[in-house]
Amino acid sequence: MHEVQESLSTSSLLIFRSKHIFIAMVQATSAAKR
Repeated sequence: MHEVQESLSTSSLLIFRSKHIFIAMVQATSAAKR
């Protein structure tokens, strides 16, 4: 059960990170368009 919890927190961390990177990319793209 502990390992499942571990992988869940890892994947949610990855999702959080990729969402962060995606937002940063979108902001950079809109900044470059100006």
